[in-house]
Amino acid sequence: MTDLTSDVSTNLAVIPGTVTPVSVVTIRDNQYNTNCTSANVEFFSDFYNSSNPTAPVNFNGTTVPMTAYSEVVPGNTYHIKLVIADYMDTAMDSAVFIEAGSFNLGSPEYAEFTALNGTVLCEGATTQLHINLPDSFTFLWFYNGELIEGETANSYIATVPGEYTVNVTVPGGGCDLNYSINIIEGSNVTETVNISDIIAFEPNSDGIYDFDLNSKIQQITETIDAGELFITIYNTENDAMNGTNALPGIYNNTTNPETLFVRIENPQTGCFTTGSFQIVVLDENYTTPAPQGDESQSFEEGDTLADIEVEGENIQWYANDATGGRSNQDNTDDEEPLPLNTLLVDGTTYYASQTIWDIESEERLAVTVYLSMGADEHAFTGFKIYPNPVKDILYLQNDNIIEDISVINLLSQEVLSQANNKETATVNLQDLANGIYFVKVKAQQSEKTIKIIKE
Repeated sequence: MTDLTSDVSTNLAVIPGTVTPVSVVTIRDNQYNTNCTSANVEFFSDFYNSSNPTAPVNFNGTTVPMTAYSEVVPGNTYHIKLVIADYMDTAMDSAVFIEAGSFNLGSPEYAEFTALNGTVLCEGATTQLHINLPDSFTFLWFYNGELIEGETANSYIATVPGEYTVNVTVPGGGCDLNYSINIIEGSNVTETVNISDIIAFEPNSDGIYDFDLNSKIQQITETIDAGELFITIYNTENDAMNGTNALPGIYNNTTNPETLFVRIENPQTGCFTTGSFQIVVLDENYTTPAPQGDESQSFEEGDTLADIEVEGENIQWYANDATGGRSNQDNTDDEEPLPLNTLLVDGTTYYASQTIWDIESEERLAVTVYLSMGADEHAFTGFKIYPNPVKDILYLQNDNIIEDISVINLLSQEVLSQANNKETATVNLQDLANGIYFVKVKAQQSEKTIKIIKE
């Protein structure tokens, strides 16, 4: 066979696994001819003497069937020549018999994927599928049997698991080949992991402590039901991403506070997620201070607790001042913080705490709010609301038409609403439980909120 592109010829008529040409002297069995030693006897099949009437061919012997083959280069043109000759004599003849249907190109394997079948695709990751053929071929990509529009290169970036197929057309046409690969979804270990900080309390602390990271790993395992997942802790996010330089079970912090990083990995798929937490050493008498801010602040109609400006971490608002000090470690008071969407009421004082290292401040910042006077106040000229406190019926009057009235509880839930469209109004509160409510009044497209007490 001659490659007409490279002009290189190859003899295909060789003994399998060798470069030895097939002939009557390279394959023989001396039990049928004691004058010659055996050679490659495993390829000698049958011997027929001249008087044997059962010989299938008019020859003394045959070899076993052997396959002549050669690898080829996609796109190249080849010339195959079949030649048979007697071996150095004219007394005996030789012949080549080709098995019916065996002369074919077989199943062409022009190329292969560079990615392995069964490649695992972790959530949020990608993998490049590349078929090692030049641009002279034509490519069409399919995902789960559906054509991927516009993808005609010899590579494709897979972002989701599934079966990917590339259809390859050989230059010059006449031959289309399909190559498929399955990309497997990795086990879900990318769920959001909320890892709590480790806080150590010491008398007269120097800020350095021996932290038990094994206990933290156990806590994470129980929190996320990790099962067969592998959890390790690192100094840096880069180490956690690469899975290198994991910290020992007992770790002595180098700064205070210090951030550590967690890697949670499925060892069977290699998929992983990372998280972080802080380790901090506090004096045993540590208390969180109250947040900072102006104790008197103005607001506009419709503003809520979220609009009050204070400086601190994890701010919570209350209707009352702290009594006796409290923290998340020893707070037994059942008082609930106010929702951040609580509407502000003119002249009311609200109390803010902050929480640092899971410890709520023992003192609260008192902030009294006052309604900013503006053009909208003209909508409520002569406005009155009474009685307050009220038992059953609440009366309202205004120089302008009162359009709508709604009553809101401390959870910012609307518990009563009524249209009015006149200068006076009555609101029946008989069915409401005793407590504090906010009455929101609308006039001339402006709103006013008043705090009342239902007895």
